[in-house]
Amino acid sequence: MCTGQKSSYETAKQGLKRLAFEQSSDAIKIMTGKNPKKPNLFNVESMKMLKGGGFEVKFFDRLKALELLSEIEEQEKNLQPSSNDVLKALEKTVQILEHQNNCAENEY
Repeated sequence: MCTGQKSSYETAKQGLKRLAFEQSSDAIKIMTGKNPKKPNLFNVESMKMLKGGGFEVKFFDRLKALELLSEIEEQEKNLQPSSNDVLKALEKTVQILEHQNNCAENEY
């Protein structure tokens, strides 16, 4: 099966961006009896109904997500790839492109 696989590093970065920037109002809508068509609960750590009739929604820490993203970006800036690393990256890119071309040819 030919699918574009992302590294776990890129997946983590995307997840942190979602935690930091996406809206989280769908959890409140659900708890108040409204039904969003496509609810987005990615930012929700937990939801529960309280005995007194209220509800509690805990969200993941947006500030922590922003801190981690900032650390990642700082590390990326500080990386100084050697010419050997650049060569390896170019070779890997060629392999990926060749694989994608082969997949596209096999689909038809």
